Amino acid sequence: MAETNQNGWAVELEDVSIHYVKQPVLETLSWRIRQGNVAVVLGPNGCGKSTLLRAVTAYGHYSTGTIRVLGETLGQVDVHSLRRRIGVVDPQLLPLLDSGITARELVATGFRAILTTYFAPPTSDELAAADQILAEAGLADRTNQVFQSMSSGQKTRVWLARALVHAPDLLVLDEPTADLDLLARERLLATLQAMVQRRRELSVLMVTHHLEDILPITSQVMLLRAGQVVAEGSPERVLTSNLITRTFDCPAEVRQHDQRWHLHVSPSQWNQLI
Repeated sequence: MAETNQNGWAVELEDVSIHYVKQPVLETLSWRIRQGNVAVVLGPNGCGKSTLLRAVTAYGHYSTGTIRVLGETLGQVDVHSLRRRIGVVDPQLLPLLDSGITARELVATGFRAILTTYFAPPTSDELAAADQILAEAGLADRTNQVFQSMSSGQKTRVWLARALVHAPDLLVLDEPTADLDLLARERLLATLQAMVQRRRELSVLMVTHHLEDILPITSQVMLLRAGQVVAEGSPERVLTSNLITRTFDCPAEVRQHDQRWHLHVSPSQWNQLI
């Protein structure tokens, strides 16, 4: 069951900077995500999006400033306890998995925030819960399939099921549509929106570099470029042609149709990119 934060914020960043060997990655970033909102960080590769996620989930450091997650201040809280309130979808964790782990076994590891069943085999109740949420993710017929043998789209939906099986308060997604084809991407986004809408108290933070990944239910967007905030606010306020052009350094036209956002670059502008 999700816990309610008295201050109403799922994530609070106050003047956060992150440096690696004196090289700035993020500079004096301040942003707040309201509890129950879907928030997106949008920006080009290398702008600091994934670094920010690692800091928020307490898997990475930050140099200065204050980060509060689910009402708890990082540096003053047991991070292992906090991580049990966070669900993470990060396909980059794939190399860390047991080679023969099945979909239901992987999902069940979400109860312990680990990636193996070797030291703590899942209970029958945990496996039953894994089967139930895999069905919700459209994978009822894949529960006993070896995870490594699944398609990229199926794997990402298994990651989503694992992230939500323990009823977290915050869901964090790091470029979840990377390497997916058109059908797999749309199926993932449809599944994600449906699962989030069934969990009204759940807060969501997703990073991406594609406007097409932004769900219709998104409430907040932050544009990030070279470790600095270009703009933040509602999608309607932030997703403009001018601001997207500044963020990606690319002459772009932003279009909205049927609650989805799209980016168009005219071939007449290609000479500017060569």
